[in-house]
This record gives sequence, C-alpha cells and structure tokens, in this order.
Amino acid sequence: MQTGMAPSKLGDAALVALTVDGDDAAFTELVARHAPAMSRYATYLTSSQTDADEAVQEALITAWQTIETLRNRDAVRSWLMRITARKAIDQMRARRPSQPIEDLQIAGSFPTPQEEVAQSQTLEQLQRVLREIPSNQRQVWVLREIGQMNYEEIARDCGISEATVRGRLARARKNIAQKMGEWR
Repeated sequence: MQTGMAPSKLGDAALVALTVDGDDAAFTELVARHAPAMSRYATYLTSSQTDADEAVQEALITAWQTIETLRNRDAVRSWLMRITARKAIDQMRARRPSQPIEDLQIAGSFPTPQEEVAQSQTLEQLQRVLREIPSNQRQVWVLREIGQMNYEEIARDCGISEATVRGRLARARKNIAQKMGEWR
C-alpha cells in the first residue's frame, strides 16, 4: 500500500482512490467492510442465500470494474448497495421455479404453494413501491432497513445531516406503508 498506513485505518474515500490507482489491498479492505451488509441486503431481497451470494459476487465484480466512475467516494457503501440491489433483482428474475431445500426460510417445514406465491407477490409489490417513491427516500430506507446502517453512517454516506436522514426515512416509511396498504 502506497500510503504506509494499514488499509483498516483509512477511510472509504482513500481506499477508493487507492483502488482506482490499482491497489488490490485497498479493494480487499472495502470488501471486508461492506460485503456483510451487501449480503444481508441481497438475502433480504432474494430470500435465498444461494441467490444472495451470487448477487454479492456479481456486485463486487461490477464494483471492481467500474469503481473509477464513483463520483462521491465517501458514499461507496450506498453505491455498493445499489449495485447489489440490481444484481439481486437480476438473480430473482433468473431464479429457477424451485429452490434448493437449504434455501427454505422456515427450517423443518415447507411453505404451501399459496404462501410462496403470497411472499413472492409481496416482494414484487415492495420492489414496485420502492421504485415509485422519491430516490432520496428510497436510498435512506434501503440503507437503514436493508443495509442496517445507523443514521450517522447514512448521513455520512449521503452527504446530508442526520435530521435530514430521519425526515426522509419517516417520509419513506409513510409512503411505503400507504402504498403497500393500498395493494392489499
């Protein structure tokens, strides 16, 4: 590493800059920091650990190939989450009609076909609703609810205040609840 500092001591923006300059260790540190949240997010979206793992792997490949296009280098986590969401959606579209037994959500029991259809329809509706709400609300909702980020992390990644994060999150939750209620 050219800086002489351990990768774990550097901020995301510095790691992105080093990665753009060809430093593999910097990208490895970014992966170590953000892959767990990416995995949780992809698992939530796909309801399948196998699909989630594939989505995260594809997201990391895309990130590696396109990292020089990242404009706000402090917002690398939200950028990675957006890539993960796209890859998870791609996985769901390509999903085979049946899932492996280890991917079943309820250990020891099998959902009925009606339950599977209901879960799938609910997830599809949530994805539609998320596409309909303003992007600034969607971004903070995804980072908080799916990425499990705290308000301070979201504020830092998005370049906004924590109060703005709280406001956008409240509006997002209200919009999602309203639109999902209309669907039911």
